[in-house]
Amino acid sequence: MNVIVFDFETTGKHVQVDQIIQCMFLNLNTGKMLERNIKPKKKIEYEAIKKHGITMSDLKHCPTFEKVRQDIFNFIGKKAFLIAHNADNFDKLVLFHELKRIGKDIPRGWKFIDSLKLFRHFHPEWKSHNMSFLRDQFGLSKTNEHLANKDVLDLSKIYETLRKKYTDAQLYTISQNYSKIDYGPYRGRDIHKLDKLQVQFIINQNFFHDYDLLQRLIRFKKLN
Repeated sequence: MNVIVFDFETTGKHVQVDQIIQCMFLNLNTGKMLERNIKPKKKIEYEAIKKHGITMSDLKHCPTFEKVRQDIFNFIGKKAFLIAHNADNFDKLVLFHELKRIGKDIPRGWKFIDSLKLFRHFHPEWKSHNMSFLRDQFGLSKTNEHLANKDVLDLSKIYETLRKKYTDAQLYTISQNYSKIDYGPYRGRDIHKLDKLQVQFIINQNFFHDYDLLQRLIRFKKLN
């Protein structure tokens, strides 16, 4: 199964209407990359240009998303884990709407892993979990951040630190079930929304045998 880190730069931040203008995919199994600049049908918002520096004139000779869609599908394959930072709230949704506009769907064999959720899960004590903060934590340069290739290459290095302890399937499950309690009276609740007494109650009643989760709860609520 392919394991692919990806990132999009877009015309703006509205997932339903804004469009992909730059994409980057890196297959962690093979080291192969796919990078494309894409000509949008919608003008790039000023705030987006300030962020990534890409203008309409830069893209005037580039293909449309419809033209590069098959390249993307061929590169990813029928089954893959797809990792992006804030994937569930941005990249996955942008891709969904881009495909919807041309009458296509996200293949069922594509499983998205949100690395933002992973680091919130493993490090709730950190003051932030955005890419800029992660670059500081892992000693990576911030030069050219907010370009798709830079974000993908950096995220791949960061994600690999998690793969040393967990399989991609395990990380997918953690991403999907981020911070949800699945036992006891608070089943289905987000651990970040429990108060200190509720967390202490869960620990005292020994509702679970997940040592890693116990340690995260203790760190997050600073009970030790």
